[in-house]
Amino acid sequence: MRAVRYHGNRDVRVDDIAEPECRPGFVKIAPEWCGICGSDVHEYLVGPETIPAPGAPHPITGETLPVVLGHEYAGTVVEVGDGVDGVSVGDRVAVEPIIRDNDCPNCLAGHYNLCPQLGFHGLSGYGGGLAEFSVVPGYMVHVLPDEVPTDAAALIEPLAVGWHAAKMADLHDGDSVLIIGSGHTTHNLRDWMSNPRRQEPLRYAQAFAEWLHDRLIAHDVDALVAWREQAPDAARAHPSDEHFLPLFVALGAAGDSAKVERFAEGFEAGVLAMDSYRFKPH
Repeated sequence: MRAVRYHGNRDVRVDDIAEPECRPGFVKIAPEWCGICGSDVHEYLVGPETIPAPGAPHPITGETLPVVLGHEYAGTVVEVGDGVDGVSVGDRVAVEPIIRDNDCPNCLAGHYNLCPQLGFHGLSGYGGGLAEFSVVPGYMVHVLPDEVPTDAAALIEPLAVGWHAAKMADLHDGDSVLIIGSGHTTHNLRDWMSNPRRQEPLRYAQAFAEWLHDRLIAHDVDALVAWREQAPDAARAHPSDEHFLPLFVALGAAGDSAKVERFAEGFEAGVLAMDSYRFKPH
């Protein structure tokens, strides 16, 4: 199968690799949508950091680079391993990508994000969502309700980051807050703060995913450029790869370098966009 793999600093390739096999306690998924996280971009630019380097395998996965990228994704279950309950073949699911040991004091207390052996699916191993198939531990799988499409579901992981921050802050109506940053997570957090009792962030994510999909399929660069110009002031003043790399890669995958260059013009991320466009199958 084809998969996007991280081989080292500024070295990401589309490789042909063996299709992963499902095993007891795991679920095999056919990813349909996968985001490119700021963490992925950080690993590309200055890594490996979270991604385990040769000679230092992750303690749970036992893997080192190259690894299949992608930890913000959703898709359809194609196989369920022995010992996994609550999910069936054909279910549409989102992946909660935290790798943990499930038997340390923090995990047993429900604080698995503080596991001393913490890792991330698609960074620490196990084969991420930027592939034709992905096999994940059963505890990572969340079945989607019928009204949530997989394109919006791929955004649940970053949405959950903002939601969790607001929940842990114990905020109340009328409280004043300071949100620092201009990335998607902080924008989602702002939306959640302003709509604490509604699912506004999810509706926004779904609408934006549908709009972006239509523009990319139509190669409507004019609309994308117009959207770029309407980005938040902070993003225009100091644009980041986190904002725009997914669009660069999507346009680059369409095979038209001129469109990528036009969209990237004037942005610091443009250099990375050109690198993305020049990915070659190995």
